[in-house]
Amino acid sequence: MRMQSHANLCGPAALANAFRTVGKTHVTEDKVAKAIKVAASAVEAPEQDGAGVRSLQRAAEAFGYALTPWTFAAFEQAWAYTLYSVGRGQPCLLAVDSGQTDEGHWITAIGTVGDSLLVADPAESEIVEPVTARALDTRWKDGSGSYYLLALAYVPKRRKK
Repeated sequence: MRMQSHANLCGPAALANAFRTVGKTHVTEDKVAKAIKVAASAVEAPEQDGAGVRSLQRAAEAFGYALTPWTFAAFEQAWAYTLYSVGRGQPCLLAVDSGQTDEGHWITAIGTVGDSLLVADPAESEIVEPVTARALDTRWKDGSGSYYLLALAYVPKRRKK
């Protein structure tokens, strides 16, 4: 896993870490950031304060993947869905710390060990760490009391007839 190179690049770093999890090591933070800037300039002003959901989705699409957004009212539902997704080989970007900063922060759930999620936090270290449900609960809850995530999935290309 890799750390973010700048404070506002947690989204691109988290998405690059998700790609690394599925074996797409050529998709780097820099390439995701460039895809976001290109995608953003086509429709909206480039995001100076970090990557928003739609920009991250467009960046994933540029590499043949989809980021599906999920919002849960209860932590237990969000936790269970994340365990289910990573168990199927689909890493998830979790929106955390939104109550502590204006923009919030993106981390990547990539797997499980015991009853913990394996999480890569691009602001903390290049080490994947186990995080318990209790430790993640308050950090994950946003200002509206919801739990938000983006699940990464491959989108097969359609064959032309």
